[in-house]
Amino acid sequence: MLCAQGTTQLPRWRWPIQERAVEPRIIAHGALTFQGPKLVSNELDHAAGVPWFGFEVGTGASFTVHDRWGFDVQGDFSYQSNMLWVDTVCFPVFLPNLRTEFRAWRLLPWLNWDEGELKISMAAGWDFQSGGEKSRDDDQYHTTTRFDALTRAFIAPELGLWYYDDVLDRHEFAVRWVHHLDRTPAFTSTVTSPAGAATFSGSQDQMAFIYRYHFGMPKRVPQGPWSSTQYDDRTTDTLVTLSTRRSGVPLVLWDDAEHDGDTISVLLNGQVVLDHYELSPKHHRIYLPLNWGDNTVLVVAHNLGRVPPNTARAYIRTGHGRVRLLVKTATDRNAAVKVRYH
Repeated sequence: MLCAQGTTQLPRWRWPIQERAVEPRIIAHGALTFQGPKLVSNELDHAAGVPWFGFEVGTGASFTVHDRWGFDVQGDFSYQSNMLWVDTVCFPVFLPNLRTEFRAWRLLPWLNWDEGELKISMAAGWDFQSGGEKSRDDDQYHTTTRFDALTRAFIAPELGLWYYDDVLDRHEFAVRWVHHLDRTPAFTSTVTSPAGAATFSGSQDQMAFIYRYHFGMPKRVPQGPWSSTQYDDRTTDTLVTLSTRRSGVPLVLWDDAEHDGDTISVLLNGQVVLDHYELSPKHHRIYLPLNWGDNTVLVVAHNLGRVPPNTARAYIRTGHGRVRLLVKTATDRNAAVKVRYH
């Protein structure tokens, strides 16, 4: 039983994580963008603007409120590309750009996916484009691209998936459309040859396919040994013994039956990581920082609810897949999971 192991003190950097209404994270952002120029005039046999790909990278901060909605502040650097197709020759146009934006979003359940949610976002911000001119010669073709210094507002609706790979960190995959409110052309390109000329312009409106990683910044607080319920005289059932090479694993708990007021606490090696929590259909994630060697996760019941016994569904991710558990406890019986970190 866990009580025989005493109350091992975890190092300060591995204390349990405190629940917070607003969870801050740092964003690392990367995207593949597609934008195309518009053919303004043409005197040649064939000319067309072709959508082409660029990229953007950025960083910022996200704030998740009650695991349901949130807002982000972010800055990006992008290198946008447009393709000019004249006769049998293609001319890429590359323009650097800086961007800052504010994004509000909402999380919604999606099918029966218990490791993530649907994310609907709306962003607003500004593009900052410097001015200049570029020229290029290819055989009998000469291309001149002119672009003015512009600061333009944009809006960007976005649809994505919010994925829980870790208790603290989040993955995000999204697609969005960026629409500039100022319709002034971002650039004008003219391709000339002995046969005539073709002129293109571009707004830099774009479709973007995005990946973001949200790095969690937990506030850890000591909870110390917990003695509000005497659990040392109870029988303890060991549900499963697991092994992992990770220094910490997430434990997810929920009540998939009737919400009847079941209340539990979870202890890791004698330290409280979840205190007097009432189970509900909502998945609750806690992080278990492991000691090297053998660890014991103990689930203690505080009541039997309206429908005995005190029952919870759970799973642990050890790095080798997800291990599902059915945790049944009572006021005279605990449940334990053994985890070996090696």
